[in-house]
Amino acid sequence: MENKQPYVTHDGKIGVRVTFLISTAVEIRGVSVVPDYRSIKECTYDALKKRATRTPGLRLREGKGAGNEALFSFENMPVEWQRKCIDSFGDPQRIIKETAFLETFYQIDYKASDFYSTYKLPSGKSLDKSLIQIYTTNASLLNAVQLAMTKRRSFRKVDKPLQNDPPKPSETVPLYQRKVIPFCQSKVSPFRQAKVIP
Repeated sequence: MENKQPYVTHDGKIGVRVTFLISTAVEIRGVSVVPDYRSIKECTYDALKKRATRTPGLRLREGKGAGNEALFSFENMPVEWQRKCIDSFGDPQRIIKETAFLETFYQIDYKASDFYSTYKLPSGKSLDKSLIQIYTTNASLLNAVQLAMTKRRSFRKVDKPLQNDPPKPSETVPLYQRKVIPFCQSKVSPFRQAKVIP
């Protein structure tokens, strides 16, 4: 099952996917729109559509078929809905920043996977599959942090501020270890069930 993020940026604004707002499934132009299991279930799709026509700026993006989900502006939705979203999904600014880091820098380290797959313990046994997944995920995360820090330094050298400046390494590793697994599980990879050592 794909682990979609509720918040998405569109034209510089934070939007909430329609499937995280609606309470019941609906078919639109032959495409079935089903509420996410984490949805705040605020209203039906039809009620949300009516509200969007009465509230300027509520609809950020129309859903144009499968894979292109409608987005509704977090900023322009009722305060009560905003509170429910924050309670259910977390602070949108923080979530967007973390997701952007992973999407930009995280890649599975196949060299680490190969290394741990062929590694032999002193007893001659191979590592357990779950340990291979854990070690590979941790190596991939450290590579992402290293890449982010390299990019940060290169921008500083030419006196250009980095628009989405990644956090410091001491802040990054504990913060992103909690976020890597859901992100990895949403990508096509051999590490669907990976766990991170805290």
